[in-house]
Amino acid sequence: MLVGHIGIGLAAKAIEPRMKLGTMLVAALALDIVFFLLVLAGIEHIAVPRDYGVSHLLSFDFPYSHSLLGSILLAVVIALAWALWGGRRARRHGAYWDGIALIAVTVLTHWFLDLIVHTPDLPLYPGGEGYGIGLWRHPAAALILELAVAVAGFVAFALRSQLHWGRKLTVGIMAAVIACFTAEGAFGQMGAPDASAIALSGLLVIALAVGLAAFADRSRRSAG
Repeated sequence: MLVGHIGIGLAAKAIEPRMKLGTMLVAALALDIVFFLLVLAGIEHIAVPRDYGVSHLLSFDFPYSHSLLGSILLAVVIALAWALWGGRRARRHGAYWDGIALIAVTVLTHWFLDLIVHTPDLPLYPGGEGYGIGLWRHPAAALILELAVAVAGFVAFALRSQLHWGRKLTVGIMAAVIACFTAEGAFGQMGAPDASAIALSGLLVIALAVGLAAFADRSRRSAG
C-alpha cells in the first residue's frame, strides 16, 4: 500500500505544516523501510507464489516490523529519535510536542492501513496469530482505496502547505507515478519477482519519494 502510506504522510504534513514533508513520509513508510531491510538481512521474508502473475498476492513473514507491538515500539523509537535530533528547531517553531505525537501516530497508522488490505498475516506480537481483512483479494477495490487515501492526502497537503504551486505539483507527480506502479503491480502480467529485488526496489522507491519530498519542501522553515 505504498501510495496510500504516502497519502498519509502528506495528510500529516497538512495537519502540522511546520513539520518537514520528508520527515512525515519517513514516518508513514517506516514499517516498510524496516521490513525491506530485514528481508535483505534474511530476518523477515517475502514468499512469491508460482501464480503471482495471476493472483498478484505475495506472502509475508514479518513478525517484527509489522506486528502491532513492533509498530508501537517503532513509533516510540522514531518519535524519540526525532525529538532528540530536531527538538531545538521544533521548539523554536512551536511544534515540538505536536511533532512528537504526530510522528508516532503517523508511524502507527501504517499497521492499521495494512490491516485493511493484507490477508491475515499481521500479528499482534511476534509469533502471534495473523490478522488482515484481505482487500488485496479484490485488486480493484484495494487500488481504489489506495488512490482515495493518496488523493485525499495530497488535496489536504496542497490546501494547507505554503509551498509554491510548482513544488506542490512536483510532489503530486511523484505520488501519481508511484500510483501507476501500484496499478501495474495489481493488474500487470509480470512474472514472479525475486524477494530481494522487491526489497531493493521498495527501498529505492521510498528513497526517491522521500528525497524528492524533502527537496520540494527545502525552502520552508519547517520544524524537523
